[in-house]
Amino acid sequence: MTPFRGLMLCASFCLASAGGQGSPPSSSTPLQQSVSYQDGSYQNFDEQNAAIARLAPAFGGYYTQDKLLYIVTTLDDETARQTAVKTLFAQQGEQLRRNGFSPQQVRFVRGQFNAAQLLESKEVVQGVRGWTGLGINQKLNRVEVRLALPVLEAGAQAFVARRLPAGIVVFTSLPPQVLPPADTLPHPHRAVLNAELRDKAVQISLDLTNTGRERLKFLHGSCDFSFEVVRLETGEVVRPSPAVELCNMVGHLIDLKPGETLALASELWNVRTPEGEAVPQGRYLIRAAFELFQSGDGNEATTLVVRPADVVLELPITVK
Repeated sequence: MTPFRGLMLCASFCLASAGGQGSPPSSSTPLQQSVSYQDGSYQNFDEQNAAIARLAPAFGGYYTQDKLLYIVTTLDDETARQTAVKTLFAQQGEQLRRNGFSPQQVRFVRGQFNAAQLLESKEVVQGVRGWTGLGINQKLNRVEVRLALPVLEAGAQAFVARRLPAGIVVFTSLPPQVLPPADTLPHPHRAVLNAELRDKAVQISLDLTNTGRERLKFLHGSCDFSFEVVRLETGEVVRPSPAVELCNMVGHLIDLKPGETLALASELWNVRTPEGEAVPQGRYLIRAAFELFQSGDGNEATTLVVRPADVVLELPITVK
């Protein structure tokens, strides 16, 4: 598990920003996220770039780096480049000039795709199974997609190969996380993992009871509950626990009185593998962990783990 992941400021993947713009490297910064018009219409950053590309077909987007303005173009032709510059400044010149840029101080970068193609691809790729974030990276001139698990990449590649130009989408993912082996919360407590088949899903929940004589206080984020499911017959992990890099800044403060029980976490498992295949009937081992934070000396937060006993679930039928 990633320490302090519940206290990060970003969603699970920073590419999915409010303006829809891909998050470029830290040294490359967009100037503008969105714009609204008097008629009530709204365009995010990617939509603005696509609109420019419809007027200047070689325009692939722009970004800033080291106080310089870079414009991506699909052609090295000077006429095409100047058309891209003029159209960009006609649409967004006020904002650009306010930030110290002018049409005479532009650097050009060769790209393969124009901004309209990138926007269309970003919209299409939302149909990919298991993405946790997506956006357009202006510097790379690509749509970047973060997948929850590596096993999803083959299906994702097949999906885009049938619909989009080769190379326009880049997929990334992290290996499944390994659950911590032991409970490390020193305060006296009891943690109980529950699993119940309801209709076509399994409700998995974690209850925490304060069995000590003092209050149990801690802080946790919005994605600190992790679980995996193992098919006992084969030992196959049919539902791995996806790795989480960054998480929403949602600080939940828990204060449990002695003897008090709290439903600490609850999630649904759709009784399928990450690829979407229904698992067969049989016995399944469910194991889980919950990551929390407690203040120590000097107000430094310590990462602790609640690790309940594993439970075995009997699936009487294959849920279609």
